[in-house]
Amino acid sequence: MRADNADPVMEREAGSEAAEASASLPKGNGATEQVTSDAPKKEESTRTGKQQTDGPAKRDPQEGGAGEASFWPTIDCTKTHEQVEAALYECMKTKYGAALVTDLDDAQLLLSYVTRNGLQDDRRVDDAIIQTVITSRERIRAGTFDSTTEEANFRKCYGTVAKAAQPVTVASLRDSLMIRAYRPWLGWVFHRLPEPRPIAEIACLQYRNLALVVLFVLLAVQIYWTATSSVLSKTDALIAEINKAPSKEYYIALEAARIGELKAGNQQPATTPSAQVASAPPAPVSVKVNKNQLTLDELVSKIGELNANYSILDKFMKPFSWFYFTPDKPASNPSPSSVPDTNSKEPATKETLAKDPNAIFEPSEFQNKSASIRVVATQVIDVMQKWLLPLLYGALGAMVFVVRTLSMQARDRLFRKEGLVSLVLRVFLGMISGLAIGWFWTHDSSEAATNGGPMSLSTLSPFALAFVAGYGVELFFALLDKIVSTFTNKT
Repeated sequence: MRADNADPVMEREAGSEAAEASASLPKGNGATEQVTSDAPKKEESTRTGKQQTDGPAKRDPQEGGAGEASFWPTIDCTKTHEQVEAALYECMKTKYGAALVTDLDDAQLLLSYVTRNGLQDDRRVDDAIIQTVITSRERIRAGTFDSTTEEANFRKCYGTVAKAAQPVTVASLRDSLMIRAYRPWLGWVFHRLPEPRPIAEIACLQYRNLALVVLFVLLAVQIYWTATSSVLSKTDALIAEINKAPSKEYYIALEAARIGELKAGNQQPATTPSAQVASAPPAPVSVKVNKNQLTLDELVSKIGELNANYSILDKFMKPFSWFYFTPDKPASNPSPSSVPDTNSKEPATKETLAKDPNAIFEPSEFQNKSASIRVVATQVIDVMQKWLLPLLYGALGAMVFVVRTLSMQARDRLFRKEGLVSLVLRVFLGMISGLAIGWFWTHDSSEAATNGGPMSLSTLSPFALAFVAGYGVELFFALLDKIVSTFTNKT
């Protein structure tokens, strides 16, 4: 009996020598054919030619041995291996049923996995069980298997092999080894043709590419949020420092006094060097009397830095510029002299106040724009921090879990096509968990800063907590179950 993957043997012509007329010719795939001379039996030669033309041969029950099929196929070496196997399997299913033939192939697949990984000794699969599976397979392929007396022993051995292969199953082995055409990522750009790959590897590559997309989006949003929040916090700090500074008139008087002292020093008569050493120079007016008070140079520097921060924020907020506040124009068109100049940063003059007393409360155009920039920037980074970034971190955590799970399943031959549905749902659950975990957990930065012990949930930042919730969805559902059980136990 030849193996199922053996090459078919070329048939000999019926006109061979008389010594070989009664020899049995092996045909591969478990089938044999009796070759006889056509000289004394022309009728037999005619019947054989008709069998090769019409398909599977029908033998006389008297020609075969006991229990041999009366309709087993004759091997035609002009056909491909797949065609020969298909014809043989049709005969096997017709005689023994599809269930037994399928279980036989499954037992052979599991036995191959067990022996290739050296599990037969540890899982107590002895040589008798292995030999029973092999013998049953070959006898079914030859058509000599007796289902009445041999099927029970085969199924017992099949169960032993299946138990030894656990947690690997027949379905997971077939799905892990199934091949499908796959075009690499961006393969259409580089004109790459589809390549045959296992579907488990294809699933890993698809989720890896999706995880990279989520990662790049997360990096872009995180960088935008970090830069905007940093500039906005510096802007708020500069505004607070400038507001503590004295009025404009104070610095003008201070600068006038400094200039007057310099002029008075230049007009003094020349003195001896010893007198110059004895008379100490006057202290410069720019020296701070109060350490918390800004000098004129510091004030000018901070005002310039504030203007630069407003310019950067304005560029960051360009996509949201339609949120900016635009003051309503006056209904009438009064004379230019009666309307205060809103484009000027200078305060309203006495003449303007005499004509319009409310002009002192009218902000300039720069003040309106800078206030709009700050308000819009504050809202944008607040929405990103509370909604968008936790959602992306949860999605990234779920993607990492899915890619890690698929790689382990492909390595251990545990991949199932049906499991892809649960993995897709896992990604959506991770996004929801990353978004919602912040609703049930408040982050105490002071406690996290003073806590020098091991890492705990209180020491995690909101973004790290969202990533953990996306990776381990069970954490979020355990929290929900605990909350629900707390209320149900009270009721």
